[in-house]
Amino acid sequence: MRNCLVKLMLWVMAFSLGLALMGCGSSNRLKDYTFRDMTAAAMIAVPSEPEVFTDSFLEIDPEDLLASALRAGTTLAKEITADQTRARLDSAMAQVDLPEQILDGTLQRCSQYLHLLPIYDPNRSDFLFDMVINSYGIDAESWDSRVYFKMDLEVYLLDNNTGLEIWKTRVKEKQSVSGLAFGTSSVAADNVITAIGLSQLSVGEMVEGFQFLADDTADRVARKLRRDYAKSRESE
Repeated sequence: MRNCLVKLMLWVMAFSLGLALMGCGSSNRLKDYTFRDMTAAAMIAVPSEPEVFTDSFLEIDPEDLLASALRAGTTLAKEITADQTRARLDSAMAQVDLPEQILDGTLQRCSQYLHLLPIYDPNRSDFLFDMVINSYGIDAESWDSRVYFKMDLEVYLLDNNTGLEIWKTRVKEKQSVSGLAFGTSSVAADNVITAIGLSQLSVGEMVEGFQFLADDTADRVARKLRRDYAKSRESE
C-alpha cells in the first residue's frame, strides 16, 4: 500500500513539473516584462507575391456547349476586363508596398499600447516584432461576386537580447471589401464591392483601398496585443 502511495506521489510531482515546464514555454509572457520607455523595432518577411484574381472567370458548361458558345462573347469581354483590372491592381500594389505599411503600422500601434519607443534598427532594439506574411491578395469567386481581401500574417514579439518569444498572434482572414475602403460607394451595392465594381476603379482609388486594408491589418494585430496584455495583468 505504501509503495502505491509513493508511486502516486511521484507521478503527481512529475505531472506538476511537466505542467510547470509547459508554462515556461508559453508564448504569452507579457506579464513578465516591463516595456515602458524600452525600444522596439520590427522586421517582416514576405515569401510570396500577392495573389490577384487567382480563380478563372471563364465559365464553360460541357453539358451545354451551345449555351457556352452563346456566352463566349460576354465571357471574352469579361476576361479582357479582368486582365486590365489585374494590371491596375498590380500597379497599385507596387505603389503602396502593403507589407511595409503593415510593418510600420504594427510597430507604431503596438509600441503605443506597450509604451515602447519605436526605432528602425532591429540590431539595437530591446524588443523585436518579427512578422511573416504567408500569403495575401485580392480575390473573387467569380466575376460577378464580391471581392475579398485575404491575409495570413504571423506576428512574434521577441526579447531581442535573449531571443525568447514573449507573445505571438496570427491574422488569418478573408474579409469582403467595402466600397468605402476604396473611397467610393457608387460601385458597391450594400457597401460591398464586386469584381465588376473593382474593374471600374482607377489606380489611385485602388492605392487608397490598399492603404486602408494595410492599416486595418495593423489595427487588428494591435487590438489582439492590447487584449492579451490586459489579460496578463488581470491577476495583479
